[in-house]
Amino acid sequence: GYQGVAGATSVAAQLMHVYTGPAGALLISGLICVTCLGNLNGMILTNARVYYALGLDHHAWRWLGVWHKNLDAPVNALAAQAAVTLVLIISLTGAENIFQQLVIFSAPVYWFFFTLTALSLIKMRRQSGPGTRHYRVPFYPWTPLLFILVTGFMCSASLSYAWQNWHALVYLIVMVLGLGLLVSVRQTR
Repeated sequence: GYQGVAGATSVAAQLMHVYTGPAGALLISGLICVTCLGNLNGMILTNARVYYALGLDHHAWRWLGVWHKNLDAPVNALAAQAAVTLVLIISLTGAENIFQQLVIFSAPVYWFFFTLTALSLIKMRRQSGPGTRHYRVPFYPWTPLLFILVTGFMCSASLSYAWQNWHALVYLIVMVLGLGLLVSVRQTR
């Protein structure tokens, strides 16, 4: 019921425990761990390519755009991403529920960038001109507009939730630093 879900620390495991016993709870917990590891792997590999692309496109950040031939990977970009991650983890050391705190801190940033992605799709389609549609989207413009509304709401809701904690200050500092990075990148073009 609602009260059971509201008070649960691990809803899936507790639900499986009710219906299948401890073996089911252990199985679902293991599957969730494997899923999380797969997600982390994808995020690490994908996000490092964003750092790498920044290095390729902008002279001031060219050290990020170095590809290591022997390892066949953007090692500098991976190292920069690891450094940012460590700073986030170290800054939350001693906090209660560190994983939850990282999610609370990072969720508004992710939703904000998802919103920007959809906005950039609309901008790129307009710049490509009529008759040339390099960015095909079913039911355009309704699909990206719906996506913008949903991600904008999620960004607002997650920021509102983070604002109830001290994370809002950290979030604002990160955003200001990000805007500073954007200005420095635009000046190097």
